[in-house]
Amino acid sequence: MAQPYLLPSLQTARLLLRPFATADVAALHAIMNEPGMMRYFPTTTAPDLARVERTVVRQIEVGEQYGRAF
Repeated sequence: MAQPYLLPSLQTARLLLRPFATADVAALHAIMNEPGMMRYFPTTTAPDLARVERTVVRQIEVGEQYGRAF
């Protein structure tokens, strides 16, 4: 039997790090379209919404398969 998807979360008073959820797509898209946000990425053009959705879904799949993502 495969192990369940159990990536840990880390929470402090000001920050919550947790695995991606499909509900994160719109917020991540907005963040990636902020001026200057993409300057540290290999491609400086912000991705469209469909690309962000594919990325989030893929990270969820990788997390489920390997127990880690990114």
